[in-house]
Amino acid sequence: MRILMLTDSYFPEVGGSETAIRKLGDAMVDAGHTVGVAVISKPNAANPSTKLSFWNVSSRIGGMDCKFLGKIHNLRRIVREFQPDIINAHFMLESGYVGVKTAKAEGIPCVVTNRGKGLYNKAMNVIERFLYWLWNRGALHADRFLATSDEMVDILRERYGRDSMVMSNGVDTVAFSPEKNGQPIRDRHGVRPGQRVILCARRLVPKNGIEYIVRALPLIREKHDTVLWLASPLIREYERLKQIAAELQVSEYVHFLGPILHDELPLYFRAADVVVQPSIAEARSLACLEAMAAGSAVIATATGGLAEMITHRGNGYLIDPFMESTYAVTTFDATGVDRLARGVIDVLGDDQLRSSMGKAAREYVMEYAWPKVAERTIKVYADVIRSFPRH
Repeated sequence: MRILMLTDSYFPEVGGSETAIRKLGDAMVDAGHTVGVAVISKPNAANPSTKLSFWNVSSRIGGMDCKFLGKIHNLRRIVREFQPDIINAHFMLESGYVGVKTAKAEGIPCVVTNRGKGLYNKAMNVIERFLYWLWNRGALHADRFLATSDEMVDILRERYGRDSMVMSNGVDTVAFSPEKNGQPIRDRHGVRPGQRVILCARRLVPKNGIEYIVRALPLIREKHDTVLWLASPLIREYERLKQIAAELQVSEYVHFLGPILHDELPLYFRAADVVVQPSIAEARSLACLEAMAAGSAVIATATGGLAEMITHRGNGYLIDPFMESTYAVTTFDATGVDRLARGVIDVLGDDQLRSSMGKAAREYVMEYAWPKVAERTIKVYADVIRSFPRH
């Protein structure tokens, strides 16, 4: 099968969706298929995979920037060159619109995968309200919808009357393993014997709720000698979070690690005593799956896909959500800080609980190894292709 992935978020941006698209494509190639990735709206996008064909789709026709119409025009040229059997657009909004319009024009089927962006986003101005309406209206003509969480299945049905099926992110269960040794990472960062490490490997953006764990640290340190590692490019919320840490007088215990090489991330998960996912909005988090594959004790908000993955005090630890799932965070719930702090204190104080949650987490994610997720996704593609009307 020949598959063209379409996305408006890709490397060098590093996050769950970007990694998932690449890993899914790589797994499909390993299974004998031919896969290409086309990226729109990211002029600096690059291809980190040696297995995938790659195009950066321009919006220009001649010397004129024609916006999304130009992207459709240029994607049609790529489709004629690559000759895919199916397009898989990742996200609603512009990717879904451009992918569906191109597929309809070229007479091939299109699947839209909802990974969060597009469903959780809220328009913040008049222009966005118009564009979101236009793009989503076009994307809704896809031949099939996938979603990475049950919550997004419900949102698509309630808002737009479209059915979809859950197709979870996968995880590299070989790279992320309890067998990895995290002690060299602890030594590198000067962790003292007996000191506890909290790791949050999330981008510093509001929807990931990083502010909550920074504000919870003084409360946690009243019970445990603890440091907080924030593994993320120093973007968006960095200066603000650094200021909050200073105001709370915990700057020396909050370590902004910057971007971590993906090859080293499994070692960081093994080095941490607990991994926190204090998200406000979340799909089927790849970072959470990776932490679970590494056998980490994960503490997460019971929101979106996190609540679907984690059983409280079973394969992880859940705290009540801070607010309604949204990417447009405009408020702060101070009571959430106390809930998060109590959860971290509880887990750090119970060695047996941390051990049992880590073992159960590893068992849980084995069903989500990338080859298995790729196989299930290919079956969906095959069904869509079989039922697609040919003229």
